[in-house]
Amino acid sequence: MRLFSKYKLRIDLPKGMSSRIDDNKIRFIGTSNNLIELAHEIRKLNLMENGDFIKLDKVDLRVSDEITNFINDKKLIEMPRQALNIFASKILEVVDGYEDSPFDFNDCGYLSPRLDFDIGVELID
Repeated sequence: MRLFSKYKLRIDLPKGMSSRIDDNKIRFIGTSNNLIELAHEIRKLNLMENGDFIKLDKVDLRVSDEITNFINDKKLIEMPRQALNIFASKILEVVDGYEDSPFDFNDCGYLSPRLDFDIGVELID
């Protein structure tokens, strides 16, 4: 018998990149090249459908047209495709110096309600 995974896609972190989970967020830490590569991988999520699960390092992403915030799971981030695309753009803005590092997605104010469990990046070079 074959077990099917709930994940439509698995994204591995670029080599040399790390992540840190705090009480209310995960932050991906890496060089400019790491962050650029991560942003390109996140852009691929535009092809996902509503309800798809993606494994990203230690957390699960769920593409959702609505942010339910009823799931009390600190390792699940639920966002619409457009928000994931904006997150990828914000990662590139951190690399280019247009956003501060560290940057957390809730800081940009795009989603309402805000994410219960936030996602962010930190540039180390």
